[in-house]
Amino acid sequence: MKINLIKLASVGRFILGLGILFGFFVGFPTVAHVASTDMVMTLLPISPLVLLTWPLIVVGLYFTFSTKFRWRIDIFALIVAIACFFALFQNFVKKDIRGEVELEVSVLREDNQPVQNLEVDVAEKPGQPPEGGVGETNKQGLATFYIKPGNYYIFFNSNNFPPDLKYPVEKMIPVKVEEGKINQATIILKSK
Repeated sequence: MKINLIKLASVGRFILGLGILFGFFVGFPTVAHVASTDMVMTLLPISPLVLLTWPLIVVGLYFTFSTKFRWRIDIFALIVAIACFFALFQNFVKKDIRGEVELEVSVLREDNQPVQNLEVDVAEKPGQPPEGGVGETNKQGLATFYIKPGNYYIFFNSNNFPPDLKYPVEKMIPVKVEEGKINQATIILKSK
């Protein structure tokens, strides 16, 4: 009877480990409406979320490949996994910054010619822009946002950035959006 319980515990640990890994790579992106490629990008050292993703994967692998039951380590590993999932969810849940205050972002080339059809993103912190934080420049190189007052960053999507222009050295441009004021930002992009 004792051998069956040990085998049952081993199978349970294996399923728990696979569940954690499956939850990270498939379940979490589905629930948080995040592309799986964004989750893979969190594994790179350049991502600030690397401090959450690697421990989660290590815990998943620990439960998948270890069969010996260790109360203290197992409970600690479960707490780490739950905390990492919670923190990731907080980082990836789409927030809504839509509001009544207007922010105009003008994007120009060095010769003051407008940059058309360029995605401009506005967010409180690096990462995927929230609802109301994605715009595209018009013929005048102007992207208009209606957002809540606050401190934000302006940045660009590197996937569709014009190949003839240099990506800004300052990847995230700070901007303060205040109610009752004209909120404007002008960004000059240099040619390659």
